[in-house]
Amino acid sequence: MKQSIQGRKATQAAEGLHLAAYKCPAGRWTIGYGHTGPDVKPGMSITIEQAEALYDMDIAKAGHDVARLVKRPLTQGQYDALVDFAFNIGGTQLAASTLLKKVNAEAPNADVCAQFRAWVYGGDGSKNGKDDDGDGITDEPGEKQKLPGLVKRREMEVDLWLGN
Repeated sequence: MKQSIQGRKATQAAEGLHLAAYKCPAGRWTIGYGHTGPDVKPGMSITIEQAEALYDMDIAKAGHDVARLVKRPLTQGQYDALVDFAFNIGGTQLAASTLLKKVNAEAPNADVCAQFRAWVYGGDGSKNGKDDDGDGITDEPGEKQKLPGLVKRREMEVDLWLGN
């Protein structure tokens, strides 16, 4: 399978287009539509065409990860949801996730959707005066924060998964 036009638009909208390098909430240098890696440096800028080429390369890797890890048939929407998820968190994280276990076990949609919705924490663990992970400890070292952008993205993935 390949990412659909709807899936492409959804992933690119979730990432946003940045022609100048910036630090994402996880503290990684990022450019284009969410491209990260050792090739991204502070002060770097690219064209829209370069952003599209980087996206095509990165989304192909995410698609390969999904094809390699998922052991059951998927609808186009389910594939697009998982490709976006893998693009966002990486194939290694997808491989170790309960989400993948639920998908491969053909768990009910409600269980799969709950797993998408669990992946809403990120950031660099900086102090914000909150108990972000709900364990009763405020601003513990390395505590991740619930990020509104990830909440929105996971709902988009749920919508894709459900065929909406």
